[in-house]
Amino acid sequence: MAIYRLPEQLDQLSDEQSSERHSVVKTELDALDEVISYAEERRRSASAFQRRGYEELYRHGFGKTVVIDTEYSGRQVLRTSLATCDYASTKLGYATPDSPIGRLCRQAQIGLKSESNQWGRYTIVEIRNFARFSGIEAAQNIKNFQVMESTSIADKGKQGLQTVINNLKLSLQRWYRPKHQQAVVTDVALSPLLENIPADGIEQESENWLDFATGQDYELFQDDAEEQLNHYDIYGRSDDDRDDYIGLSSYFFLNPTEEQLRVMTGATTTGPMLVEGVAGSGKTCVALGRAKTLCDLARTPDEEQFNADFLDESSVGFVRTGELVNYLKASCQSLSIDKLPIEEYRSLVYRLNNVRQLEQRSTSTGAEGQKVTRARYTNVSENLSYDFSAETTMNWLHASAQAIGALLQLELEKQLASLSIPAELLKAHFLAETKAGNALLELVKRSLASDYASLFNQLSGHSGDAFALDNLLSRLVNAYERIERDLFDKNTLWVHPSEEEWLIVKEAKAAVTTLREMSVVLVVVERVRDENDRIRRKATEILIETYTDLLNIFAQNGSVRSEDGLSVYVAEDAEIIWECRTDLKLVCDIPPVVNSIKITWAKDFDAVNIHLINQKLFGINKKRIFSLSESNPFVRKIEVGEEKTQTSLAARLRSQMQRIYSSWQYADLYRDALLSFPQYWQDYSHVSQASERLKAKLLADHDKDILLALAQIITRGAQSSRLAPRLQEQPCYPSVFIDEVQDFTEVQVFLMAQQADPKYHAVTLVGDMHQQLGRGNVRDLDACFPYHSLTKFLLKENKRQEREPQLAATSMLFRALVQNDSRLQESAGQLTLWREQAQNGTNKKFINQPFDNIDAELVDLISEQPHGRTIAVICPDLALARELEERVRNDLIQKSSRTPRVAEHIDLAQKYQVHFSCAENVKGLEFDTMIYVGLEKIDWANPQELNKVYVTISRPRKRLIMFGNQYDLPDTVATCLLTYSECRSA
Repeated sequence: MAIYRLPEQLDQLSDEQSSERHSVVKTELDALDEVISYAEERRRSASAFQRRGYEELYRHGFGKTVVIDTEYSGRQVLRTSLATCDYASTKLGYATPDSPIGRLCRQAQIGLKSESNQWGRYTIVEIRNFARFSGIEAAQNIKNFQVMESTSIADKGKQGLQTVINNLKLSLQRWYRPKHQQAVVTDVALSPLLENIPADGIEQESENWLDFATGQDYELFQDDAEEQLNHYDIYGRSDDDRDDYIGLSSYFFLNPTEEQLRVMTGATTTGPMLVEGVAGSGKTCVALGRAKTLCDLARTPDEEQFNADFLDESSVGFVRTGELVNYLKASCQSLSIDKLPIEEYRSLVYRLNNVRQLEQRSTSTGAEGQKVTRARYTNVSENLSYDFSAETTMNWLHASAQAIGALLQLELEKQLASLSIPAELLKAHFLAETKAGNALLELVKRSLASDYASLFNQLSGHSGDAFALDNLLSRLVNAYERIERDLFDKNTLWVHPSEEEWLIVKEAKAAVTTLREMSVVLVVVERVRDENDRIRRKATEILIETYTDLLNIFAQNGSVRSEDGLSVYVAEDAEIIWECRTDLKLVCDIPPVVNSIKITWAKDFDAVNIHLINQKLFGINKKRIFSLSESNPFVRKIEVGEEKTQTSLAARLRSQMQRIYSSWQYADLYRDALLSFPQYWQDYSHVSQASERLKAKLLADHDKDILLALAQIITRGAQSSRLAPRLQEQPCYPSVFIDEVQDFTEVQVFLMAQQADPKYHAVTLVGDMHQQLGRGNVRDLDACFPYHSLTKFLLKENKRQEREPQLAATSMLFRALVQNDSRLQESAGQLTLWREQAQNGTNKKFINQPFDNIDAELVDLISEQPHGRTIAVICPDLALARELEERVRNDLIQKSSRTPRVAEHIDLAQKYQVHFSCAENVKGLEFDTMIYVGLEKIDWANPQELNKVYVTISRPRKRLIMFGNQYDLPDTVATCLLTYSECRSA
C-alpha cells in the first residue's frame, strides 16, 4: 500500500479521502486539546502523589488511536498513552496503557477480527500513531502533534489508505477542499467527539474552507511568508536530522507485538526474565517497557496494583560499555522513567570494591603528617598470559565457595575448641568456685555446637543450598544473637544450684519444679540486724509446699524434730509428718548451712512465689545456699587489671566469637582456599596461576568479580548493625535490567542479578547469544540464577530494519543459514522469501575490493551520503580501523563536511563524524549507513567472528555497503550478502 504524505500529496487522493483525512486531523487535535487542558489544570491542583502522572500526561498527551467497528456498539474510537495517571475519558475513549482498553489499543493490528460479550464481533479498521514535539519546539506545540501516521483498511466501499501528516496544526492551515463537495460519512462523524453534533454542523465546517478560482482542481492555502514543513517519521526523526535520535521511541511501547506485550506486562511474581531476540527486534525497548510497567506500580491509582517499592529512581539498569548509557538514558526519558539510573558494570564493581574493601587498604600517617592509604592487594598491571575464561564461570564460583567453606569449617571448629574464659576473670567472686566458670562456658559452647552442626553440614556441601557459603554470616550472626537472647540477656534471672550447674529462671513455677527434682530445699532469707546493728542476711524458715519438699530435707542430710525437741523424725517418718503436718510445729537442721530453723507449711505455690518475687527465696543444695533470683552471671560487672576496668563475661566471650568473622577479608579467604584446597579446582589446568597471583597479592579484573560474587553469597541476609559494612548485605534495587547480557561473563551476570531485591527477583535480561563477541562470556545463563528459575522469551521480528526488507532479510538469512539458528524459521517457505528479499533491492551493495585498495572509493561513498545520516565504518578489529582512518583522514576532510574519528565509545549525537570502529563498539547501536570493510580477513569458521559479522550487518537502518573479496566468500555467506546481480557477476 502506498504511503501518502499530506497535505503535499492531496492531489493523489479522492475528494472523499481528502475530506475524511481533514476531519480526522481536526478531531485528533480537539481530543489532544481536551487531554492537555485537563492535565494542565490537574498538574497544578492534584496531590503530590498524582502530580507526577499528570506531568507525564501533559508531556505525552496520547500516542495512539484505534478505530473499531463493532456488531453491537457501532464504531468505537479508543485512545491510549504511555502516561500512567488516574485520568480516563469515556467521551474520548481514552484509557491508561495497562488497563484492558489500553492493552487492546497497544496490541491492536490493522484488520484484526475478534469477538467480545460487549461488542459482539468487531474489526479494527484504522490505527493512528502520533509523535509529539520535543526540544525547543515542545512548549509552543504542547497542543499539537509533530506526526500522525495512520493506516486504514478497505471498508464499506472505501479504499484502504496509509498516510503521514507532519505538524498537524500547520497542515490544517495548508489544507484545501475538493472542488465538488460530497456528503461524506466517516468514522469521525460517528466518533465520541462529534456524535452529538447535528448534520448541519458538519456542513457548516465545510463552508469555512477557502476556494480559489484557478484552473487546477486543488490548491494549497499559503501565507505570504510561507513556512516550510519539515518531514518527520513516527519516531520523531526528521529527514535532515535522523542521527539526533539516539534512544527508543514511545512508538515501540504503544505498538508491541503480542510476545513483546507479554514481556512488558510481566507481573512482579514472574521473577528473572530473559528477553532474547534477533538484532533489531526491540528487545531493549521491551525490557525498558517492563521496567516502566514496574515503575508505574509506584504511581498507579489502582490500589490492588499499587506497590511503592518500584520507584524508577530506586531501580537500575546495567550496561557493559559507556556508549549505551546515553542511548538508554534517552530511551528512559521517552518512556517517562528518566530517573532510572543507567550505569556501566565497572561502576558497580568500583562501588562495591570500596564497600567490600577488596584491596584491604590501610591508613597510615606520612612523613609530613598527611593520611596515606596503601592497598594490600594491587591490580595486575599486565595482561594475563593464559586463558582465564574458566575463572569467570559459575562452576568456578561454586568450586571457590566449596573450598572456602572447607577452610571456614576448620576455623569454626578451632574457634569452638579454643573458646575460654580469660584467667583474670576467674578471680571474680561468683567465678572463683572451681567449676562455676566452666559451667557457664559449657552453656555457650553447647549452644554454639548445636547451631554449628547444621552450618558444618552446609559448609561441607551436603545441605542442598545453592552454595556452600549461602547466608553464612547471617547464620553465624543468628547463632550469636541466639546466645545473646538466651544467655546474655541482662533481664533474665538465674540460679546456681551447684558449682557445676547454672539455670535460667524463665518461669517461676517451672524453675521451682526443676529445683525440687534436684532435691533442693527451699529456704526464706531475710535481711535483719545483727547484734552489732548491721544489716545481714539470715535464713528464717524452710518452706514446704509439697511432699517432695519434705523429702528433699532428708535428701540434703537434714534432720527434723519437734519445736520442743521431744520428737526426732527420720526419712522413714516422712509420710507420718506429711499426714499430720497441720498439727506439727517442726524445726530442722541442714548442717553446715542452717540450724534449728523452723519449717513453714505453704498452702499453695503463691505462698512460695511471693518470696521469690521479693527475692527472698533461696535454695539449699550440696551444703550450699543460693538465691533463686540471681542476676545474669554473664553480664555482671567484673573489674580487671590495676585500673579496675569494668568488663563482663559476656563481653569477653562475645569478642572471641565475633573475632572469627570480623577478621575475614575476601581476598585472603580466596587466596588461602586456593593454596590450601587446590583439589576443589582439580578440573582446571590453570588453578596454579590463579593461586600464585593471589599469593603475590595481585588482583585481575575477573578476580574482583569472583570476590564480589563470593561476598554477595556470604552476606546474603546479613543485616546486623554489629557487622562491619563490608560484611553486611548491601541495599537491593526493586528491579534490575541488564542490557547485552551475552557480553558479560557468568559471574558478572550473577553479581548484577543479585543486586535485585530477593523479594521480587525482578531481573530483566536483554541479549542475543548470536551477538556474543568475546571468548569466555556467558554460556549458561540458567546457572547464573541459582535461587530462582529463569523465564525466557524469544523475539523474532527485526523491527529496526522492518521498513527496509532487503536489509532485514539479509541479517535474518545470515543468522538462519550461517549461524544455524533454526528457531527463526516459522514456515518452510521462510528461507526462500528471505533469499528473494536479500538479493533484490538497492539498500545493499558489495564492492569487490580488498582492504588495502578501498581508500578512494570509500571516501567517495562517504561524501555521497545525505547530510544528517549517521555513518559507521566497521573493520574486523580496532587496529585496522585506526589504520584505515589514518589513510583516508585528509581526503575525507577535504571532500566532505565530516570528520573521521576512531571510536571505542561512540557518541551518535556527533552527526558530523564518521565513526571508524569495530563490531564490539557498535553493539546495541544503530546507524543510517553502515560500511563494512575487510571481509576478506574474516575467519568464517570462527563462531565469534560470525557473530561480529552478524552484529555489523544488522546495525544499518537505510544502507549497508560491504568491501571484500566476493570470490572467497563461502556459498552460504554469499547467498546472504550478495545481491542477485552481484551473484551473477561472481
